[in-house]
Amino acid sequence: MQKLFIPILMLAFCMMIACSHSSSFSDIEEQALSAAQQFVQSEYAPDADFIQDGTVIEPTSVADRYKILQRFDSDSHYGHKFVYRIWVQKFSTGWEFGNLAIDRVGGGNVLTTDGRMKDMERQNMTRQESSSAGGVDFTIIKRNAPNYVRVYTEKRLNRDDVLAVYNQLKTDYEIVQFSISPNPEDDDYMAIQYGSVYEYDKDKITKLVDY
Repeated sequence: MQKLFIPILMLAFCMMIACSHSSSFSDIEEQALSAAQQFVQSEYAPDADFIQDGTVIEPTSVADRYKILQRFDSDSHYGHKFVYRIWVQKFSTGWEFGNLAIDRVGGGNVLTTDGRMKDMERQNMTRQESSSAGGVDFTIIKRNAPNYVRVYTEKRLNRDDVLAVYNQLKTDYEIVQFSISPNPEDDDYMAIQYGSVYEYDKDKITKLVDY
């Protein structure tokens, strides 16, 4: 019962302080909301009549992933009033959802289901992407934004090339790993993270400012 009251209280609070109106959402948040509503319609209530007041759209630590809470009515489900909670994420192929839960406002869960978001995330982690920086061609072979990214080159990079790649990627990732193997599961020979350079193949750690 406690799980049911939490989203309801959040929605009620937003309604009281008028913090969520469609005009206050960004374009990407509007897209996320539209995708969420389509998933609710396809998974449970095709005739869902969504209530905009009190809608909550929360960004997450993952790029283009949002948590959304919203109320809706449905005549096909005996006119009950509902609230849904869903996580949606935008991929290159479109929007996918993770966990979707729908509760009656008066109490009781009517649906809990999972979509393809996590599967797509795993596929995206090892999707290869060619790029270049400072004249250095490299391939991204593994990623988990904003945590880390792994780049592959045929040969070990020198200092200037390492820094060129790192400076291009550091705004999107906290850790940049370097590998000479195209297999994303093999060990990296080097990584730059949190202000330090770790050269594993040389058993050496250097402050980034001194590298």
